[in-house]
Amino acid sequence: MNKFIAPEYLFDGNRLIQNSVLEIQNGCVYEIHHNTLLSDFPTAISLNGILSPGFIDLQVNGGGAVLFNDDPSIHGLQRIVNAHNVSGTSHILPTVITDKIEVMKQAADSVSAAIEQGLAGVLGIHFEGPHISEPKKGVHPEVSIRTLGDAEKKLYSRSDIGIKLITLDPDAVSLEDIKYLIANNCIVSVGHTNASYVSIKAAIDAGASGFTHLYNAMSPLTGREPGAVGAALNSERVYAGIILDGFHVDYVSAKLAWKIKNQLTNSSAFPDSSEKKTGKLYLVSDAMSSIGSDQTSFNLFNQTVSVCNGKLTNESGTLAGAHLNLLMAVQNTKQHLHLSNEACLKMAITYPAEFIGLDANKFAVVKGSEANFIQLDEYLNLIQRHTY
Repeated sequence: MNKFIAPEYLFDGNRLIQNSVLEIQNGCVYEIHHNTLLSDFPTAISLNGILSPGFIDLQVNGGGAVLFNDDPSIHGLQRIVNAHNVSGTSHILPTVITDKIEVMKQAADSVSAAIEQGLAGVLGIHFEGPHISEPKKGVHPEVSIRTLGDAEKKLYSRSDIGIKLITLDPDAVSLEDIKYLIANNCIVSVGHTNASYVSIKAAIDAGASGFTHLYNAMSPLTGREPGAVGAALNSERVYAGIILDGFHVDYVSAKLAWKIKNQLTNSSAFPDSSEKKTGKLYLVSDAMSSIGSDQTSFNLFNQTVSVCNGKLTNESGTLAGAHLNLLMAVQNTKQHLHLSNEACLKMAITYPAEFIGLDANKFAVVKGSEANFIQLDEYLNLIQRHTY
């Protein structure tokens, strides 16, 4: 027997709408009845607040007291997925930061096994490094930073590890390397880079389509040199992830990026362009093992990282990832950037999905999509997760 769900508001992956009833059959959306009266569906279950697909996080280093670099096993992966799922994140790219090739291979094998076994929530893998700039390495271990060699090329060419997102410094690889990655179905994101605007523009022309944690660990925008930040903001077609924990980026800078990447691209400011405009700034957590656990400190490459008032720093005071999940990031976006609920949800669901080319069945409420939802109140607090 079909179930009928009548949310106060429905975020369908594109817009926030009212007066809709979802018809659920065998765990999938069978029909979406728009502009309806609740009286037309006497058996419908009414839900307050917003019913939405779950969040999509493309930069997850860990969770549940597990760092993927330290435990690149399917068991570790399951704990990470669970730690984020409880706060409304339905899909992730588990992320391996700069490390030995053996660790990268183990992580890829675990992701492959997870996909084969149908572990819900694992979309693929994000390799953040090791082809990065030493001056912009952050907490990445300098000893493992290297150019793109045959071993890495073989790893990146695998077809059994789902979506492959590679963060790199354009000055650490050649344009031919970038073209090789694109030809092998990798998504190339610029990050941990001290490269010039000209160098990064060449990487974009070669196929790079994203920027990793905008403003952080990249050459800044100045009057005479636009740098990586300028390249990210100036290129209409590239996406950029951003960490909104209040520590990585000032909220004024974040709002400026939103105006350029999301607001202007959805306006009539570019009347001569025939290309469909969509937002390009999306939220990431950059979560470490502390999220979803009671950890107050953990080890990262032989340094102690401590959690203090929600901020993660190593012994030298350098930021070391984030004590953040996407639910917290969405709430920070609403509170500090003063955006609508629809705009906030798009940054956590729609835009990351579009960046990686995710099928609509995975991130939108459409006929045939899985009936897995989160229920949020008007302040974007999580009320409940729903699986029908």
